[in-house]
Amino acid sequence: MCFGVKPDAAAGGSDDWAKGGADIAQSFTIELPGGGSGGFDMPPSEIEKTVKQVLEGLKVFAKYAKSG
Repeated sequence: MCFGVKPDAAAGGSDDWAKGGADIAQSFTIELPGGGSGGFDMPPSEIEKTVKQVLEGLKVFAKYAKSG
């Protein structure tokens, strides 16, 4: 899992719009691991593990954001 501030527009997602179009000071992207044959079709057997990892990451991020 990767939390990062993207300094440039990449794929034109909502984070890009928030930063550039809505002039929101910070925008964040959560990137999930790829799956299958190099694509983003995560195998069902990996979903639960990934959800648990993302949840733990979001908890840490929320704690950080709340602290200031």
